[in-house]
Amino acid sequence: MTGSESSAPLQADARRLFAAFAVLALVTGWLFHPFVTDGLRGHARFFEWDVAEQYWPDLVYLCDALHDGELPTWNPYDRGGYPYYADPQAGTYSPINWAICAVAGRDPSLGFATARVVLGFALAGVFALLWLRRLGASIEASLLGAVLFECAPFMRHNMELNLTTAFAWLPFMLFAAEGLLARRRIRDAVWLAAAVALCGWTGSPPALWLAGSFLGLYLVLRCTQLLWNAARTDRVTVGLLLGLASALIAGFLAPVLIPASTLADYSVQANRSYASIAEGSLQAADLIAVVWPRDGNHFYTGLVALALIPFALLAAKTSDVRARRVQVIFALTVWLCAILLSLGSRGVLFPLAFDVVPGVRKFRLPYRYEAWIGPCAAIVCAIGFDALRARYERLHRYAMPIAAALATLSALDATRTMASDRHTRRTPAPHQTASAQRVDALLRRGANTRDYRVMDEFGISSRSGTRLHRRDFRGYQDPLMLRSYERIVDRLCDMPELAEQFNVRYALTSPHFIHGWGHHYLPRPEALRAAHDAHDLGEGVVELRQALPFAYFVSSDRVVFAPENQALSLLLAQAPARVAVIAREGAQSRTIRNEMIEPMAVDARHVVVRRDAIEFDITVPARGHVVVNEVHYPGWRAWVDGAEARVERANVLARAVAVTPGQHHVRMRFEPSDARWTRWTLLLTLLFAAGLFWFGRRSRAPL
Repeated sequence: MTGSESSAPLQADARRLFAAFAVLALVTGWLFHPFVTDGLRGHARFFEWDVAEQYWPDLVYLCDALHDGELPTWNPYDRGGYPYYADPQAGTYSPINWAICAVAGRDPSLGFATARVVLGFALAGVFALLWLRRLGASIEASLLGAVLFECAPFMRHNMELNLTTAFAWLPFMLFAAEGLLARRRIRDAVWLAAAVALCGWTGSPPALWLAGSFLGLYLVLRCTQLLWNAARTDRVTVGLLLGLASALIAGFLAPVLIPASTLADYSVQANRSYASIAEGSLQAADLIAVVWPRDGNHFYTGLVALALIPFALLAAKTSDVRARRVQVIFALTVWLCAILLSLGSRGVLFPLAFDVVPGVRKFRLPYRYEAWIGPCAAIVCAIGFDALRARYERLHRYAMPIAAALATLSALDATRTMASDRHTRRTPAPHQTASAQRVDALLRRGANTRDYRVMDEFGISSRSGTRLHRRDFRGYQDPLMLRSYERIVDRLCDMPELAEQFNVRYALTSPHFIHGWGHHYLPRPEALRAAHDAHDLGEGVVELRQALPFAYFVSSDRVVFAPENQALSLLLAQAPARVAVIAREGAQSRTIRNEMIEPMAVDARHVVVRRDAIEFDITVPARGHVVVNEVHYPGWRAWVDGAEARVERANVLARAVAVTPGQHHVRMRFEPSDARWTRWTLLLTLLFAAGLFWFGRRSRAPL
């Protein structure tokens, strides 16, 4: 055979791969067609909800810090302050986020956060194709499976969320797992660990759980298939490599999962009941979506996928028929389990899994187990298409056009019930509107936002505090919101003056740009304007002139110690007032009398607020406590005139430190121990993984 003859098959494969990737690009374009069609007309679009309101501000905050040479642990500009390092949704360690920061600078536009969603789908399709190829499917069959993964119920149902951006790494995880099992080299273990880490670093613990649990089931299948009759040394080698990958994964994900676990204990997620975990269970009537699309997109994979199931089960005339059938049976079984788990408390499998499998207890909304349908459909349909082609040999010549046509039909069919706008809106985005810009200009021009907080109910929007370095008492109400904060904001509608207790002077009362007035905590404008000494500044901005300062002094004879569960009721009876209700277990609660309210207006001076630290001066006439209207969280340390002081929880949400008479300089810094050692763990794991990869590359030998 001549050189040209031997290169012909390679060139043909390259052309087929190019065609497959082109089809994937078209399908991705169809999924996000409003961006494409409006872009061609010169209009820009943005995603509603989480992208603009949560992910983009977090990205801006990260980029700004990175350009200052910092990796922040605290965000003082949102929800009265919260532990940024412990919120996995911020994607602090995501290489894609870091790349955006490198390209876009310290203030990336909303377009970068939007493009990140589309990139996730594109990567999911590419790696799904490569994974199925490595599993043994043809290029054409792999194309069809990859399209089904991109258009699967979970992906299209949650398309703009971190859920899908993180779950999109599952095909890369499966691709890396196949490489490890086939080649059994050290660097393949590193690749597998990196793939799982990329999923975890993206910022969605539920997606990591869903992807990781599927990967575990898949590894059980493939290890059984490949190692059942293998030599003992091969089994030991695979076991050692999987152990190495697991150790690397633990090191990679330590700074994400360990702080997030601590945050969960202090968040509204803590001590959730079975009923709250099972909330979001689907009904038996939703099972019709298995064969016909319904609103919600929970089970439907398309008629093409259903039609290929019988061919996949037969697996006629394909090589290794038994192995293929086992894979199909595995995929259909997990597919069925995903459907049954999605029924939650209305089915029998979810209650059993809740009792037996620890991870099931941690994540709400059982319908999210629909995520398993995507990879299962990809396996079944890839095998089914190859079986169909093997049965009808005349299809070989037209395999790629047929696969492209079926992939296109599948995409069109599966997305029939999707919203035509794909949860997007045309710009200007809420923060770009003329109204938002006028509000921002008003605050910049005349408001004292250095010493006082704003409460932005989408007056400027998209978490303006985080983006603009303006201390905000509002923010995105995410699932890891601190329980203490939620207890306060939950009472704002009934008691608007409670905002003044926590340093809020400016309420931005523009209604939510999507939901309207019925879906938020902020009191209505008329209630705010009716507050004592309130003043309407125009543009929907209400000034609350009774707002308490950033930090103030309360003498010791007026400090009240109470159990944490009684602190809120004591505070509500007086707010806004210069009180210090210090939470201490075992303390005997007492009522706050009017004469106990601090008559002296002793406030902090020279206040400086940085990302992870604050400092100020204060002169006090007696012993007592200084109440700092910043959110309390474990890890805050304080120094009074250089001597370390105990930081206590005050007024449910704030901090307090004890002081003696005289002039003092108070400094507080957020130094959570788990941030330090987990970040060191990540760094050392990265160095160790790089060394292993280099060693594996140089040795070119199995473990």
